[in-house]
Amino acid sequence: MTDLSKVYYTPVTIASYDGDLNRRIKPSSILKYQQEIGELQLDSVGLKYSYLYDKGMVFLLTRAMGIIYKAPCFEDKVTLSTYSCGPKGVNFIRGYEFIDGDGNVLIHSVSLFVLTDPQGHNILRPSAADIFDIRHNDSIKEKELPQRIILPDGMKKENERAIRFTDIDYNGHLNNAIYADIAMDYAPLALSSAPLRRYDINFLGEAKLGDSLDISTHTNGSDFYIGASHERGKCFTARLMFDVK
Repeated sequence: MTDLSKVYYTPVTIASYDGDLNRRIKPSSILKYQQEIGELQLDSVGLKYSYLYDKGMVFLLTRAMGIIYKAPCFEDKVTLSTYSCGPKGVNFIRGYEFIDGDGNVLIHSVSLFVLTDPQGHNILRPSAADIFDIRHNDSIKEKELPQRIILPDGMKKENERAIRFTDIDYNGHLNNAIYADIAMDYAPLALSSAPLRRYDINFLGEAKLGDSLDISTHTNGSDFYIGASHERGKCFTARLMFDVK
């Protein structure tokens, strides 16, 4: 049996390049740390990326949400935890927490993944992973799962965003963390300079090198919405909720 039911922990010091102009951790860096600890846990039970790839499987992120109670800052030492909660429908559920030295949860987040083949990224049934006899954690409740984002009326068309070489990861597409950077870059400064309290991202269609994203945005008080599409269809939607005084 492959046991993913136990919570996996790793210490993290927030690096200088992971802080924004106010020293707070950027949402893209939250996603990067989460991507790394997820890989570390899989590696610890013998399911590292290269092994799964050779077996004809890779995990791709489809939805992500995070609640930021207090953003850790540059130089802060925190503990990052993750736990795999198994499949629901075609999605695999994974939870994460950033925890300070006193045991306080700073960030709680949940991501959904699909299992796909490495070349065409065609979705596989979760049962394809049954060969690994994985035991999962079941601590995440239905209400915590990332939800579908419904963009409001009155979205404003913005300048296009080209997908560049440095945006692409080992899966051959725009890395999931870059979506958060794009969202933050298009948010009004009055919002993006304020503390971020929640993010929701729906990953709808892969963006690849050379693509150009058609961007539209909408601001409603302290909430910011963004949608992007390319020539093959929808790419992503996101909602950012800020604590604006």
